[in-house]
Amino acid sequence: MDGELDCQNTWCTSGTTEAAQFFLALKWLILPDMQLYLEIAAPTVRHVRDYLVSVGMERQLGLMIGSIPPVWEQVYQMRISEELLCDLAEFSVKGALVVDHLGLFRNTEVLLDYSDAFMRDSFVYISKQIPLDKVRRFSRHLGVTYRDGKL
Repeated sequence: MDGELDCQNTWCTSGTTEAAQFFLALKWLILPDMQLYLEIAAPTVRHVRDYLVSVGMERQLGLMIGSIPPVWEQVYQMRISEELLCDLAEFSVKGALVVDHLGLFRNTEVLLDYSDAFMRDSFVYISKQIPLDKVRRFSRHLGVTYRDGKL
């Protein structure tokens, strides 16, 4: 992927180990024409993989910065919607979806980067192009605080 999140222009929240809760909270960050990028950490249940392929779009992005090259069949790009996020939350609750890295994009511009997703001590970096009121709602839904992500 060509895009990289501008670390000098981000908000940072602590991550969560609760994938379903995270997917449901992402609805607060949705902007027009936004896409979701998922790297699957482990082979998925067939019906989940079939679902991801059916809602996916032609991959326009390479790997996110910081990714360890996975098998391409484990990388998905799709248009984000509340329905999609609810489905991903449900798959996560059932243990049928394990995500290692995810991002939100508009065109090739990175708007959210969550490396080592759902691991203890991981962080979510959110572009300041996403309005602060959306970041506040997202953080409140997850029960985390946000801070300036400037290094």
